[in-house]
Amino acid sequence: MGRNLKMIQEKVTAKKGLAEKIAFVLLKVQRKWATGMQKMTIGLSIRKLKVYVVIITLTMTGYTTFLVYSSLTDSHIRLPRMGSIQKPLMPKFDQEYTNNKDTLMLIRLKKFHKYMDSLDVSESGKKLRDSLLRQRPGLLDSLNQLEELLK
Repeated sequence: MGRNLKMIQEKVTAKKGLAEKIAFVLLKVQRKWATGMQKMTIGLSIRKLKVYVVIITLTMTGYTTFLVYSSLTDSHIRLPRMGSIQKPLMPKFDQEYTNNKDTLMLIRLKKFHKYMDSLDVSESGKKLRDSLLRQRPGLLDSLNQLEELLK
């Protein structure tokens, strides 16, 4: 008989919409919480239960009052707060060249100069930069002249 009841419940829940399924899950969680709490407090007397409820209520009331007070005043107590959303400090690579006067060639030249400057940061980058300049001796001079012509 219990097996048939489970099958009927599964068929009923399968026909329900999303909101009804969510409500069903929430009620199930509430029921499990209530039975768990009942198992934990079954051996306590009524007086002890009342003391625990009063202590929890006072603690939560005090904490809530503290949060409201600290948000309304400039207290020096450091509380974890949500920061405001800010723009990143480093702009995206494409945002640097938003000047409408720049042509595509000028943009490419600026990117190349930035790449060459970034090679100076590490030892392996310096070796790569030096070997590139040894193989193409007049490369930087030609690029600088081209940049002057485009401006």
